[in-house]
Amino acid sequence: MAKLEQFYPQVWAGIGDCPGFVMEEAVREACILFCQKTQLIKRSVPLRVRPSLAAYELNPPEGSAYEVAKVARDEFNHLDPATRRVFEDESLDVLIGAPHSYYIEGDGRLMLGPIPDAEETLRVSVTECPASDATEVPDVLYEQWRVGIAAGARAYIRATHDQWKDLDKETRDDTIFAGAIQEANKRRANGGTTGRQRTKPQFF
Repeated sequence: MAKLEQFYPQVWAGIGDCPGFVMEEAVREACILFCQKTQLIKRSVPLRVRPSLAAYELNPPEGSAYEVAKVARDEFNHLDPATRRVFEDESLDVLIGAPHSYYIEGDGRLMLGPIPDAEETLRVSVTECPASDATEVPDVLYEQWRVGIAAGARAYIRATHDQWKDLDKETRDDTIFAGAIQEANKRRANGGTTGRQRTKPQFF
């Protein structure tokens, strides 16, 4: 894991003297937004389902937060994402059977409906990002994306603190940050490589 302080020299290089607490907040927020926009860090978490239990804690690693991307029994059988309103309207919060839907409660619990009637193991695909109080972030954010994230941190500081406000520089840093996000998404689309995407030709 990389400490937030490791990003500071890159941020200072473009913004000058800045208190540590401001720097920490800015780097953390930039890392969180970068992860949310790129879905750079994905995990598959096993979820052991028990009869009569509809609510489940995902328990992300310390310093991290999860956003659920999908819930599935296997590669071909996915549960449907829903809302609390759908659960109530369709009585999924009281019916008992094999779960076919889920939603995320306000406190972060994963809710299954109908209420399970048997044990099984589901796979929960999640995208991970730093928690709001994280002091460390995954190494890949520093090793591969520190320039873009530092630009995002500078833009955050300029947008939220009048002392360093500079619209032209904020726009420039936002552009660098957005470019890093775009590049990370392109690499993910290419299977983690920097090569061009290839498509199979179609002959008619």
